[in-house]
Amino acid sequence: MADANIISLAITLFAIAAGSLFNNVRIPDLATSANKRFDDQRDLIRSEVARLDQKLDRVAETLGTVINDHEQRIRGLEQHRPR
Repeated sequence: MADANIISLAITLFAIAAGSLFNNVRIPDLATSANKRFDDQRDLIRSEVARLDQKLDRVAETLGTVINDHEQRIRGLEQHRPR
């Protein structure tokens, strides 16, 4: 009975050691994978910010055009208003 316990303990310790070694080998892979994901997300966010910046510029131009048009209309109405 003691031999069976020693063998099962040895197998358990071997499994733990093998698992630890396997996981330690995979840690750099995990770091590389995580860095790639972060880089991909950073690139995605930068492209989305650039796209939104362009869209905001177009809206600002349109708004400026509309405001100038309204100012010209108001000036025209003020000039034609009877006094």
